[in-house]
Amino acid sequence: MMARLTPAVVLAAVLVLGASAWAQPRETGRALDEFGPTDTAEAAEQTLQTAVEALLTNGGGVLIIPPAVTQELEVRNLWQEERSTRDEGPVVTILDHRGGFTEYHVAPIGRHQFGTWTGFRVERVLNLGEQSLPHCGTHAVQAIDNIVVSGATSYMHTLTEPVQAGQDVRCYHYSKTD
Repeated sequence: MMARLTPAVVLAAVLVLGASAWAQPRETGRALDEFGPTDTAEAAEQTLQTAVEALLTNGGGVLIIPPAVTQELEVRNLWQEERSTRDEGPVVTILDHRGGFTEYHVAPIGRHQFGTWTGFRVERVLNLGEQSLPHCGTHAVQAIDNIVVSGATSYMHTLTEPVQAGQDVRCYHYSKTD
């Protein structure tokens, strides 16, 4: 017996498919497994090399490492060794989706933009027309919060002089500036 396709059934199918499409992030780029095997570290390393070389040959782009690629693959984006002779030289950005989060591996030198070489750029155009931003506000392009609830952070600096423990102790660290 065949199911009858009524307008209600078709509408329900469209809504379900549409909702699942909206729930999936849409990225432009090529997946690593399109270029070869990724089930062992050795195979994935060779496939990574092949993929990046192919992208660079074709003008650069984004390489996506899906969660199913072996966790043993160590990703380092070291293919760009010098500045391009052209400002629009090809670079590859690698988005690694393994491990439950996304790691960005940007080009080491990047591209020349607005007087600087950069591997990653965030841009916002703020155009309020006749309006202005509210008084006394901070309107940053990006905010990064690192909230440490418990534990410590360390800069691993060397102190310039030995310090004795006490209640009011000042520690001065050595900072090398080149």
